[in-house]
Amino acid sequence: MKHYIILFASVFFTLSSYGQVRKTKWGMNKQQVISSEDIKPSMNNETGLAYDVQLAGLKNYLFYFFNPDGKLSAAAYNLSEKYASDNSYLSAYLDLLGKLKEKYGEGVPDIQWSNDLYRDDKQKWGLAISAEHLTIMNRWETEDTNIVAEISGKNYEITVAIRYSSKAIKFKKKTNDLDNF
Repeated sequence: MKHYIILFASVFFTLSSYGQVRKTKWGMNKQQVISSEDIKPSMNNETGLAYDVQLAGLKNYLFYFFNPDGKLSAAAYNLSEKYASDNSYLSAYLDLLGKLKEKYGEGVPDIQWSNDLYRDDKQKWGLAISAEHLTIMNRWETEDTNIVAEISGKNYEITVAIRYSSKAIKFKKKTNDLDNF
């Protein structure tokens, strides 16, 4: 009986640390991440990989980021769908947020208004986001991962993103003397 408990515990902890994003695990090298995907990357450079993927039926760019030691330390989905209506971006964000809540629970919401002009008119919240008046985020934390879902705007363009980062393996850019200028 004792052996079964040990076996179950080791399988459980192995599975719980696997699959932080898709089929990856923090600390994987670039080749391991490429092997975990069924499609070829659309970009492969020194610090990361990019893929064109579907997430909840929506077109997204998937980015994997590696630290200077070549270890997977962060990943992000950025919505690549283009909509005529700003509110369509908000609807897409809410759809993705629903899926994240299904998987990780309610999370911690963070709604920030920098200008209250459209606050009382929900039909104009998409415009408020694009005009940088409103940013909506939700955060989750697992044992080894920080997760942030965000919809924000700049110059009347809206970004919908889901970012994952390892708690243990930090993404640090290589620095050089030019960083001081």
